[in-house]
Amino acid sequence: MQKAPFILWEISMLLPCMVWTRFSRVDERECLNIHNCNRVSVTGLNDHFLNRMDEPCDMKEMLWSPCLAQMAQIHADSEILEHWDDPVKFAECAGVFGHKRWDFSTGQNIWWSPSRREPCGKQCAEAVGSWRSEMKNLDKSSGKLAGKVKRKSPDEVILHLQQLMWANTSYVGCAAGGRSMCVVVCNYWPPVVIPRWKRRAKFYRTGRGTCCPWKYEKKRYSNLCKLQDRFKQQYKYDTEDW
Repeated sequence: MQKAPFILWEISMLLPCMVWTRFSRVDERECLNIHNCNRVSVTGLNDHFLNRMDEPCDMKEMLWSPCLAQMAQIHADSEILEHWDDPVKFAECAGVFGHKRWDFSTGQNIWWSPSRREPCGKQCAEAVGSWRSEMKNLDKSSGKLAGKVKRKSPDEVILHLQQLMWANTSYVGCAAGGRSMCVVVCNYWPPVVIPRWKRRAKFYRTGRGTCCPWKYEKKRYSNLCKLQDRFKQQYKYDTEDW
């Protein structure tokens, strides 16, 4: 009984060094599903001016990339709250996706919370929900910041929403980690690319008919475009076969 206080002291010393709950395989599947559900439900959202979002006709169904998730895990565990834009860090994934290191880039969303009320590995829905909430800053007609939020304060952005809803993004890999805080990092490929000359770039195309990219087809009972079965092996990369 005399050793109990010493044991408790040892545990208390170790706690700050422990990683705060990572994603399980179940959490990863749920996080992928949360992403795709948000892409499906974009038509149920309103922009800054309360204009209802149109239904997309070319938005791809995201697939899970273990390589992107692995990079996200390293990032989350480091508790670095800045974006990684160094191609060297994603050199391994570049090879997986058939790119040269200097010709490969990813999109990235980061969310963090100091709260320990819920396990960090269960926070994907909270993270994605916060990114989706940026719809309140969007001007649907232009695909850019709207109204007073054009001043672009830290709370008035659409960059996270843009990546979440970017129609051409095909793969996502997310992870949760951290010791002093909960950090959720999601990496996306291909990333958002808006040419400077394209002033009215929007997240996705709209229309009554299907406009799915080549090798994709409309998913049944959904507005997402899924990769056709006959091309899945060719474009599988390192996706999990769930």
